[in-house]
Amino acid sequence: MDDVVGVAITGLVVVLVAALVANVAVTNVYTDGTADDNPLVQFAQPEESTRAALETMDRIATANANGTDVVVYHGEKGDAYDEDEAFVKQNRSEWDDAYWDLEPTCMRWYNALPLPWYFASQDVQTACENSPTALGVTAMTERPPMIITQDYDSTVPKERLRENGYTGETYRLRTSGYKNVFTVWVHESHR
Repeated sequence: MDDVVGVAITGLVVVLVAALVANVAVTNVYTDGTADDNPLVQFAQPEESTRAALETMDRIATANANGTDVVVYHGEKGDAYDEDEAFVKQNRSEWDDAYWDLEPTCMRWYNALPLPWYFASQDVQTACENSPTALGVTAMTERPPMIITQDYDSTVPKERLRENGYTGETYRLRTSGYKNVFTVWVHESHR
């Protein structure tokens, strides 16, 4: 008789623990899935408004047979290189290094996700820059179709880009965090 009671109690405990785990999973994932304080949500995809910029990038990459389609920029500054949020590697000597051969190798790949996935899927030729002066010269002489900058980066030469025919649209890479805001600058010849 003691074995039957012990098994019944054990079975009841297992059912209660399983119900508790299921309740936590359901309430955190399905009923409040996009709350900012939900630790299970990673917000890895850009907002819907970004679709227009991605479609423009695809159109440009398809039409632009020669040269760079997109230049990704983040100015070199700060001891912690902007709290490790920059899209571009700070040290130019590491721009050709990639442990897993992730393209583009000049980017801090995980900071910019999912942009590198879109670059790869749309066969976008991507380059990086981390000098505001060099970006201004590139915008004036080479006129890449698109330039991507991070909104919080105070080194972006916005006026110089505008003077050279670029118009910027700002988007959110993920739904939370001010460092997830980026601007896509499109040259007037590709709008």
